[in-house]
Amino acid sequence: VEVAIQRGALAALADIDEALDRIDAGIYGACSSCGGEISPARLQFRPMAVNCADCQSRLERASA
Repeated sequence: VEVAIQRGALAALADIDEALDRIDAGIYGACSSCGGEISPARLQFRPMAVNCADCQSRLERASA
């Protein structure tokens, strides 16, 4: 259980680091799939989001 918690924490830190890198690069809020804008509501809910809601839904359906 502790290992799973640690892995989750490390993954969250990696997501935060990637979001900070996107801010530094000036691309925070741009979808990595289509290049469109990630809605402010989505970013407020999930600040580390890299895809807009539509692209994320497509990715999730494709992997299911």
